[in-house]
Amino acid sequence: MYCKQCGAPQAEGAAFCSLCGAHADSGEVPTPPAPPAELTCPRCGTVNADTNAFCSSCGAVLGAGQAVAAVAQARQVGAATAAVADRARAFVLSDAARSNPWLSSFVGALAAVVLGLLLTTALRSVIASELSSAMSQAATQAGSTGSATGTSALIGALGGAAVDRLLPNAGGMLLLAQGGSFHLGGQVASASVSGDLDISVRLPFTLLALLPVLALLFGGWTAARYSRATTVPESAVRGAMVAIPYSVMALAMCWLSASSSSVPIPAALLGGTSATVGVSAGVDWMSALFTSLLLGIIFGACGALIGARGSRALQDTTSAIRELRFPLAKPALAATRVIVIEAAAAGAFAVLWVVYALITRPQTPADVPTWFLLLPVLAVLAVAPTILAELVLLAHGIPMVAVASSVTASGSSGSTVSTGSTVSIWSLAAGSWGLSVLAVVVPLALLFMAGRGLSRHAGAKSVRDGLIEGLKLAIPYSAIVLMLAYFSQARVEVSGQILGLSGSLATGFFGASIWMTALVSLVLSGAAGAAGGASALLVPGRASTGLPQRTPVQVGVGSRPPEPRAFCPECGAANLLDSTFCEICGSRIPSHDKT
Repeated sequence: MYCKQCGAPQAEGAAFCSLCGAHADSGEVPTPPAPPAELTCPRCGTVNADTNAFCSSCGAVLGAGQAVAAVAQARQVGAATAAVADRARAFVLSDAARSNPWLSSFVGALAAVVLGLLLTTALRSVIASELSSAMSQAATQAGSTGSATGTSALIGALGGAAVDRLLPNAGGMLLLAQGGSFHLGGQVASASVSGDLDISVRLPFTLLALLPVLALLFGGWTAARYSRATTVPESAVRGAMVAIPYSVMALAMCWLSASSSSVPIPAALLGGTSATVGVSAGVDWMSALFTSLLLGIIFGACGALIGARGSRALQDTTSAIRELRFPLAKPALAATRVIVIEAAAAGAFAVLWVVYALITRPQTPADVPTWFLLLPVLAVLAVAPTILAELVLLAHGIPMVAVASSVTASGSSGSTVSTGSTVSIWSLAAGSWGLSVLAVVVPLALLFMAGRGLSRHAGAKSVRDGLIEGLKLAIPYSAIVLMLAYFSQARVEVSGQILGLSGSLATGFFGASIWMTALVSLVLSGAAGAAGGASALLVPGRASTGLPQRTPVQVGVGSRPPEPRAFCPECGAANLLDSTFCEICGSRIPSHDKT
């Protein structure tokens, strides 16, 4: 028997050729199995099987072991990260970290910034959506008007920059809501016109101010809860310290809110002349730093007191202030009460005025929708904090003005011609002497009573001491009134160089002058407080000294009769019957006063 493939002799019954491997019947040679794959070690050159994960000579990682090594490395990184996170968590929650005032203030400031950014991000998305819709409608209307050729395309070209660049980001909007100045710059470069403009806007306190106020209250609350503060002084200090890291974060947000972009305008849209429009925006860092520090101290401390004392925060804070020996602690509490009463009275007056205006409004046409009538009410509610502050300032006789001026032309000698007008809100509000006197009487009466109460509680023994105690009211009271004046101001300034004009091109201002506010508030509060403090000594009465009073003894059934006592004619304190001088104030006790 021979092989059909190679002709080699084969044994009887063999199925395959022993020499070439061909099948005995068909003569086809089967395909031999592939030799086992080999991997060469990149480190030592040893040949290994492809199933080896590591070299058999040096232990280096081979092809199949790379996935295993990657998984092992990922596990090691995860374990190291978890260990670091556990150590950080243990440190943050340790007693040493909680007792560190700077760490607690940083935690509170971080919480305030996170909450503020979340709130302003939601608000910005709503405003951006409304702006985009308004610009789309404007482009559609301009396109449907035959006389406005190219206007719709121009609005479409500038629309993206208007929404993305003109509107501040979440951080810039947070700073703008708390009273920061927002700058908007524009540059135009073309063959016929070139120049730049800078618009500075500072809004007064509106309902948008609730966003940073709520954020800082939450930050102070977080700082107090994190530090486990329980006492009023400790929690107030922890909350006020939130202002420092919050101000640093505000500067970072101010830097991040700065943006700039340029939009090329095709020549077809401008009658054959191409142009480039640049847009820049940002928040003034000085106003951002000032407002962050001021609001952080006030509302951070308030939030920390709420976090530490809960529902008893106001009562415990009042008691703690009364016990402080700081000279201006009690005057600050009295000044705050006077401002709160004045704001409440101003709010009641504003509500009555709005109700009266709605009742006595003229008959509206039938085609005017109902929601249109609510727009003035909504506008008043939006600026309610500023209205309350302005009413309080007007009640003090502080002149508030509305100023508008602009540059209309440039003279031949380089001088500019300006036009403007100034309106005194105080002159409009107090058109008669009766109304002006009635408005000023309210704060004067409150300040008089506050100065009288301070003199009594301080135990003034002379008219001079009463005057000094009443004068102390002027410092904290003027500081609060100055804050109201600053946050109720609205300012718009336009400056730049365009169309032959340069410098300050337009100015709009509404509010009270800071210097006039300081002068009027110091004079009124000082005079009224000093008069009240002196009156506590001039009016007869034992209560004017603020020293222990004589307490009548009630004699009932089964009780012992009162022991004979000698009462001081100056302070009313009870002394021993044979006392010649009072144990409290040292005054001489006449013999006929011994009963």
